[in-house]
Amino acid sequence: MELNAIDKSIEYFGKIQTLIDEKIGRSLRARARALPGMMESVGLIPTLSFCYGKAKKETYNEILKRWPNNPIEVKEEEGGYAIYLLLSLLYLRDLGIIDDEEMKDPIKAFKKLLTKGAIATRLLMPYVVEIKSLAEAVYGE
Repeated sequence: MELNAIDKSIEYFGKIQTLIDEKIGRSLRARARALPGMMESVGLIPTLSFCYGKAKKETYNEILKRWPNNPIEVKEEEGGYAIYLLLSLLYLRDLGIIDDEEMKDPIKAFKKLLTKGAIATRLLMPYVVEIKSLAEAVYGE
């Protein structure tokens, strides 16, 4: 089965949308607008680790625990960063670049990405651009 970035972004964004409130959605929109450019300028790992730092480990773990079926109730800014990180790591897992264990521990994912960062960024970019479009459509001004 061929993985399609657009299909996956619609699937995952549609799912996350059912789990979050408007405030977290607006925070996600802000992250989705800013972070693709950051990936291009400073790289994938610095961008994802920035998200992890802003989200905090506890918030990321809480969201991961609730994904994909339970409502997500976290601080909005931390939640936006953590959800963006989760959405990015989900797709990297689907691509086979990282595995489930690395999803649970982003530091392990970052270590693995050290050797695959350039290709991972190229594969991830259409997906995150579509996430941005969806977030702007649903949580626009």
